[in-house]
Amino acid sequence: MNNLNNDSTTNTAFNPTNLFGDVAVSNEHKSPSEWTLEDCKSNLQVIFKESKNADEIDVSVRLQGLTMLRLHNGKTVIQIKKGALTKEEVLERVIDADSIIVEAQERLKESLRKAKTSRETTHKRNTGDRPAKPKIEEDGQGYPQPPHS
Repeated sequence: MNNLNNDSTTNTAFNPTNLFGDVAVSNEHKSPSEWTLEDCKSNLQVIFKESKNADEIDVSVRLQGLTMLRLHNGKTVIQIKKGALTKEEVLERVIDADSIIVEAQERLKESLRKAKTSRETTHKRNTGDRPAKPKIEEDGQGYPQPPHS
């Protein structure tokens, strides 16, 4: 007989709950509306795009999706010479501009609020949860229709 099944030190039974037990997993997921300044800084994304001018590149820094930081004179996109800065160097320059990041965060929060309101309104419209508009009853006393020629 084989006694391996009774030996607890050699039992290699598959236990799916402990498969990743040694890996630290954070279940914490913050909404962008709950982000701190440090969260915002860690979620910045530098975007390089081709410019109209052959020797320049368009640079923008985004915070979660389409919300862009206003980098220079209220503009969200700046042009720099190709090869002048890397994405990391752009990020280094922006990361300490707290007021610019906070301003973008406020615009992001407003954008999320509007999107939520729009989704709720669309859902109510599609499910019929909103009050119905009063119907106008026709009593035949409206304006006469012009005769067709």
